Amino acid sequence: MSDGKILATMLVLRGPQDAFISPDGHYAAPPGLEKQLVYNVLTDAGEQQTLTPDEFSKQYGWRNDPSEALRILDVAIREAPETVGGQQSAADAKPRGGMTEEKAAKDRK
Repeated sequence: MSDGKILATMLVLRGPQDAFISPDGHYAAPPGLEKQLVYNVLTDAGEQQTLTPDEFSKQYGWRNDPSEALRILDVAIREAPETVGGQQSAADAKPRGGMTEEKAAKDRK
């Protein structure tokens, strides 16, 4: 993009596990990958903490919304398709491992 802002990050991992992460931390990933993710937090007291997604959610009241990550990815593809291999939509570039809008909606419940 011309303003230099990151619209989405794609993690290409070994095997059939890719993930998309929005700038505000929402991610879409295949089932099971969440067990490998952590949040690094710098507290107001200047301490660094490493938290699992569950711990982060409990401590800060924030919950991942995979559909938001996919929505942001669609925006990134429309704004700068050359950065994601010329994909036309998030459905074309969805993480290997089968994350879909339907699975994302089910995960939110």
